[in-house]
Amino acid sequence: AEQDGELGPFYLSEKRRIVRLIVAETGMEALADLTHEAVDAYLTGTKKQRRLKSGKPAAPAAATRKKHLTAIHSFAEWCEKKDRVER
Repeated sequence: AEQDGELGPFYLSEKRRIVRLIVAETGMEALADLTHEAVDAYLTGTKKQRRLKSGKPAAPAAATRKKHLTAIHSFAEWCEKKDRVER
C-alpha cells in the first residue's frame, strides 16, 4: 500500500497517537491553541520527561522529537487543507 502512495494503518495510527499526546500534554482545547509556542513548549518539555540513571534529565533522541514535530505539522497542514484553520 505504501508503495502506491497510500499510508499504512500502523503509520496513521502512530501519527494519530502522537497528535493526541501533544494535544493532551499542551492542554489544547481548540485548533486556535495549536501555535508554534505550544508545540515548542511541548518539544522542550519532552526533554524533561526522560531521566538518566543518575536522575538527571535526558533529552529524547532527535529522531523522536522530529517524529513528533512531523506528526503535528502534518496535522496542521491537513487542517489547513480542510479549511479548519487559516494560515
